Amino acid sequence: MSDSVSPRTAIVLTGILAMMWGCMLRGVRKDIATLGRLGSVRGTAARDGAGRGDILVVAYTPGASEAADVFTLGAPGKYLFVLPPGSYRITAFEESLMGNPLPRGLRYNLFFGFGGGNDSLLLQGANDGVVSVATELDPQAQRAAIKIFGYDETHMGIRNNAAVAAHLNAVLETP
Repeated sequence: MSDSVSPRTAIVLTGILAMMWGCMLRGVRKDIATLGRLGSVRGTAARDGAGRGDILVVAYTPGASEAADVFTLGAPGKYLFVLPPGSYRITAFEESLMGNPLPRGLRYNLFFGFGGGNDSLLLQGANDGVVSVATELDPQAQRAAIKIFGYDETHMGIRNNAAVAAHLNAVLETP
């Protein structure tokens, strides 16, 4: 077997590599152009008092029906949003299901997602991509729940999952 490469093979390989390089550069140029049209908003979130829940920092445009972006912190700290040009307001709050007691005698099932992975840069441990499972499964909420149902779904994915919707509807129809 020969270790040499024919001139034709060399030309073909060079052409393939050049096309791949061109495709990669086109993607990089597009990313750089997109970043040039974005701005950043950064700051620090703190708690007023002792708290345990995740801190949700929300960037929104007044009058919009949805948040522009949400940043979750497991503890007080810095946040960063990369957003298109516009006018935004930033608000932060501590997410805690049990921060406001539910009415006495209220019976409920606890549905939660855990499909966000583990130990992301923003959340330590299991999470749904936005909220830690530790926050979702507050011990007080678990004790009061009739049943607990976990799904391998993200924070938004659980809302769009047909099987979860069917299960929720079945639970709601059960006396």
